[in-house]
Amino acid sequence: MFNEQQLVKLQKLLNLKETNSAKGFLVRLSNFLKQNNVNQSTLTKGILIILEDLHKQEAIKAKKVKKINLDNVKNPVILKYANKILELSSKGLGVRKIEKYLKTTHNARVSYVTIYNFLKNQKAKNG
Repeated sequence: MFNEQQLVKLQKLLNLKETNSAKGFLVRLSNFLKQNNVNQSTLTKGILIILEDLHKQEAIKAKKVKKINLDNVKNPVILKYANKILELSSKGLGVRKIEKYLKTTHNARVSYVTIYNFLKNQKAKNG
């Protein structure tokens, strides 16, 4: 039904460790389809298309996520709220507004200079 290349592709998409697991999946699916009188080749190809789309969406999301460099960060508040600080900065908020946001929403006190230096280091590392 499927050649070796398609089995390897299915194995990767399903996050299976062995191609035998992919073969087992296809056998079980084939038995299910026979019992329910569904065209198995159409359905299995449809499943592959869906899995490929999900895989592509995950790859796009992974590219959008910025890498955070926390090597030289010693401030525990910055470490805890690094993602939020970067998110607010990307929305156009300045360091003083980010400082006020952290203070009011999370009751976290950190100086605007510390936030500024953190953002400056992130932009220098990420280009």
